[in-house]
Amino acid sequence: MRRILSVLILLSLFSCKVLKDRELDQLNFIKDSLSTQNYMLINSLRSSYRYGFGRINPSARVINEVFDTLSPNQIFSETHTLIFYYSNYACSPCLDHELTLLRSESDSISDSKLIIIGAVSSMRSIAAVIRNFNFRCKLYQLDGMTGLIEDQPYMKESMFLLVDQEGRIQTLLVPPKNDDETIMLFFKAVNRHFLK
Repeated sequence: MRRILSVLILLSLFSCKVLKDRELDQLNFIKDSLSTQNYMLINSLRSSYRYGFGRINPSARVINEVFDTLSPNQIFSETHTLIFYYSNYACSPCLDHELTLLRSESDSISDSKLIIIGAVSSMRSIAAVIRNFNFRCKLYQLDGMTGLIEDQPYMKESMFLLVDQEGRIQTLLVPPKNDDETIMLFFKAVNRHFLK
């Protein structure tokens, strides 16, 4: 009888430990997820204070691959669009690295929900860079030195912008150097919550 009771107590203790471990794993997952969201929110807030953004500049003009000049509101057909913006001031290795990271996530993003805008000297240079990475998304060249973001001058930094159909910037990430994890977390969060 004592042996059976001992076995039952041991089984109860073991099952309690298993349940406790499972609950701890779930809580750790939730904590990590909230921590990531908090980090992304802080980064977005810092960027918003730095750039004072509200929306894409309505007076900016972009040129498409067939050399039509368009206003930004003509290129947003989806409820949310992810824009990768870069200028001719971007260092080539940095740009290649950012495009490599974007390429690794781009297969899960609809072609119509991803736009690349280059503030560079010609559409051919954008097409050549993008062709190397086999993107199927829309490509545009920023026409002139007008800033892409309203009330901002021409910007030299590369950045990822999540924009709604009205051209309002929902969030913005200036890719941190040597922090691929943050960039990938940004892609995954934006894709999961806005682009699916």
